[in-house]
Amino acid sequence: INDDGIITIAAVNGESAAIAKAMIDAIVFEPEVGEIYEGKVVKILASKDRPNEDIGCFIEYAPGKEGMVHISKICNRRINKVTDAGIDVGSTVKVKYLGLDKKDRMDFSIKDAQDGTPTMIERAPVEPKPEQHHSRPFRRPTQPRED
Repeated sequence: INDDGIITIAAVNGESAAIAKAMIDAIVFEPEVGEIYEGKVVKILASKDRPNEDIGCFIEYAPGKEGMVHISKICNRRINKVTDAGIDVGSTVKVKYLGLDKKDRMDFSIKDAQDGTPTMIERAPVEPKPEQHHSRPFRRPTQPRED
């Protein structure tokens, strides 16, 4: 690496040079805001306070590079668990890089990366349950009401 940042690769053949270049590219890779990447879910982050809820999941969007997708940015409906959207560790998903959040962490979204085609995170809407009537047995007044 020169002082001006130029990296020189020396290799015995073109294939070795290409492998070395790919390794360097992976190390220096920085995502661009608004770009969509394909990544693999590597971890689901469970909530410590609420055992039936997740905080989100970590996605490996480039070799050795991970970012978090908050639970609210997984799909267009409210879910408590990442698996409620059909996503589990090992799933491959598309993510959109939104930039840095208020705490300077990388911010990704799965729902913003969807192009409108059905995906594993977009399920058919759940049919509403029929309205339930709570009935009480009818009782005839034993005495007339006095108003």
